[in-house]
Amino acid sequence: MITAFVMLSLIEVWKEHSQMPLWKLLPITLGVAYIWTIIANAVRIVVALQLHRMGPEMVWVNPEQLHRFEGIFIYFGFLLFLFIVCEGLHRADTPRARNRRSILRRSFLPLMIYWFTTLGIPILNGAYRHGAGFWEHFLFVLLTPLLLVLPLAVVEYLRMGNTHRTETSRLL
Repeated sequence: MITAFVMLSLIEVWKEHSQMPLWKLLPITLGVAYIWTIIANAVRIVVALQLHRMGPEMVWVNPEQLHRFEGIFIYFGFLLFLFIVCEGLHRADTPRARNRRSILRRSFLPLMIYWFTTLGIPILNGAYRHGAGFWEHFLFVLLTPLLLVLPLAVVEYLRMGNTHRTETSRLL
């Protein structure tokens, strides 16, 4: 919830033509973050129950690793989806130059916020002293969100390729 709240607040504050005063911004972003967190947690519980029912031969990692992967995938996936929804809502309000920047580049905001809250804060609190367990968690948290950003990169690459082909055909 904190991660979603921070991301939503930063999106609105950094928006170049933000008309919303701070006293309206904070309760709205807090409410959206709260509702989004409830939905994400409900999905996580449903998925965890389904994964728990799977037989051990169906699971390629130990149950703790699967639970960690599932949590990261769902929580970051919901954060990224919230970001994309907000970007779509703000698209009409943003200048054209910003709209031309790729969704991949803009998606680094939720990625950096997610990494800071899930890795940066624990490191600052000394979690790295817990040994191999922390570093395994570190690798999961570092790499799993990239699985969700990768499709954005592919879509962006294909879109840029289509744009390049269209511009080339106009020149001919």
